[in-house]
Amino acid sequence: MRLDADAVVRHEPEGGPVFSGTALTRYRDGDTDVLLCAYRTGSAKVSADGRIEMRESRDGGVTWMPVPSPLDADRGSPLAPAGGDVQLAGPHLGSDSQGTVILVAARMRVVPEGHASFDAQAAGIVDAECVVARFADGEWGEPVVLDARRTPDEWGIPCGPPVSLGGGRWLVPAERHAKVHVPEWLRGYHALELLSDDDGRTWAVAGPMLNDPDREVVYYDQHVARLESGRLLSLAWVHDVIDDVTLTARTGVSDDDGATWVGPRSTPLQGGPADPIALGGGRVVASYPHRNAPAGVRLCLSRDDGETWDLDTEFVVWDETVRAVTGVLASAPVAAERPEPLWDTMWSWSFGLPTAAGLADGSVGVVFYATDPDGARVVRFARVSV
Repeated sequence: MRLDADAVVRHEPEGGPVFSGTALTRYRDGDTDVLLCAYRTGSAKVSADGRIEMRESRDGGVTWMPVPSPLDADRGSPLAPAGGDVQLAGPHLGSDSQGTVILVAARMRVVPEGHASFDAQAAGIVDAECVVARFADGEWGEPVVLDARRTPDEWGIPCGPPVSLGGGRWLVPAERHAKVHVPEWLRGYHALELLSDDDGRTWAVAGPMLNDPDREVVYYDQHVARLESGRLLSLAWVHDVIDDVTLTARTGVSDDDGATWVGPRSTPLQGGPADPIALGGGRVVASYPHRNAPAGVRLCLSRDDGETWDLDTEFVVWDETVRAVTGVLASAPVAAERPEPLWDTMWSWSFGLPTAAGLADGSVGVVFYATDPDGARVVRFARVSV
C-alpha cells in the first residue's frame, strides 16, 4: 500500500467540539464524483448536544465543504437534538450505483452524572433507537425512527454502513444492548439487520447476524461488504464480556443476501470496529483502530475475499504515538500484561472509528477522527493506493 494524500475534513482548536463516529461514502452527482463524510460532534463523546454534521468533497478529498445534514437542527428535523437529554451519534453512510445515499445514526437518551439512572460504563446512555434518512434526486427525505427493541429492557442502534444489495434492496447492520439495570447487561447483546425492499423508503427489522448462543462473546459493530460474487462478508469487533478482553476480529459470510450467516471465522486483525471494502479481484481492505501499542488507524489486505488476511500488508495511516498521518508498514505490537477494559475506556478514546470507501481511481479513501499534537480535534481523510 502507498499513502497518496491526506487532508483535514474538519478542524477545531483545543477546547472546541469533540468529534467521533466518522462515516464515508462515494456517489455520482451527474458527471461529478462526490465524497460524502458524516461525523458526530458535541461538547463530549457522549453528551446531550451531540449532532450529526456532514461535509463533501468534489475533488477527490483534497478540499471539504460543509453541506446540510438531514439530522441537523438547523433544518428543523424533529429528530435532531433540541435541548433535553437526546443526542445523535454513530453515523453510517452507504450509496448505490443509482445515486441513492442512506444515512443511519443512533438517537440516544443520555442522563448526566448524578442522575439516578447514570452508569459510567454506559456513559449515561439509558435508551436508544435507529434513525434513517434517504437521499435521492438531489435531496434528503424526512428521517424516520426505527425501534429495533424486542423488550423495554433493551435498546437498538445501527452499527455499520448501509449496503446496497441491488434492485433497490438495502441491508443495515444493527445491534441490541440490554439496559444497564439488567443483571449481566453486557451479555444481553444481539446482532440483527434492518432491511429495505423499496430503495430505503421503508424499513423492517429482520433476522440475526453473528451471535454467540452462550452470550460469552459479542460481535459488536458488524460491518458488511458485498463481494463481486454477491456474497456478503461481515467483519465483527469481538469482545469477551466474561473476562473483558477484546479478541481478534472475526468474519461471517452470507450467500442469500443476509437471510442466513455462516461463521464465525477468526482473523489476525487486532482492533475494531473493522470496516471491509471490496475492491474486486478478491481484494478486500479492512480499516480499523489498533489500540495495542503502537496504537493507530490501520489498513490490512485480503487477497481472497476475506478468507485470509496478510499482516505483512498491515499499513499505518495514523500513528497515535506521534499523532500524525504516516503511511508506513506496521511494526510489531508491544504485548500488554492485560488489555484495558473496553467499556471503562472507550468514552475517552482520542482517535478511531475509521470508515473506508472505494474511490473512482481504484484507491481507498479513509476517514477517522483524531487529536493533533497541539490538542486540536480533527476529522481526517487519507487516500491510499492498494
